[in-house]
Amino acid sequence: MSSIRTTALLLLAVLSSLWISQQQVSARILTECEAAKELVRGGVERSFISHYVCIMKSESGLDTRKKVGPGHKASYAYGVFQITSDKWCSAFRPGGVCNKNCNDFLNDDIQDDIACAKIIAQREGFKHWKGWLKNCKNGKLPNVSGCIIKREVNLSDAEEMEEIEPEHLAHMTDLQDLVD
Repeated sequence: MSSIRTTALLLLAVLSSLWISQQQVSARILTECEAAKELVRGGVERSFISHYVCIMKSESGLDTRKKVGPGHKASYAYGVFQITSDKWCSAFRPGGVCNKNCNDFLNDDIQDDIACAKIIAQREGFKHWKGWLKNCKNGKLPNVSGCIIKREVNLSDAEEMEEIEPEHLAHMTDLQDLVD
């Protein structure tokens, strides 16, 4: 009986080790430039890119699969922006203000994380993130300008782009493209 128990415990330990190592291998740590490019792709205004990169760096170390908790109100924080389950998402089904399953923030596609982070910033400002208050508000923001280039456009070109609202055209002087 003892040898069966020992074998079972040994097998459990091996399987646990394999599972943990698989989780560590599949986690993705973004570079600042990768984060900036994803933010541009997610529609974040150029003037806020450095703030969002700083938040990502301060909250998760740019780790797309970081999960922390339990914290305040027994909530967990998910993903690169550490979006919390107490208000913004639901741990078991789509829900919260962002109408997302929190586990959706633990994959390498951070576009849904960005969409929710934009909602959080719109409703509460960057002050929502303790990492921004501590490291970004009065600190040195990451310089990601080398990750993004500017391209001059004329208004007739911009008018052909469906995503741009007409009232923004008068203020438009350039667009940003990603450096590949």
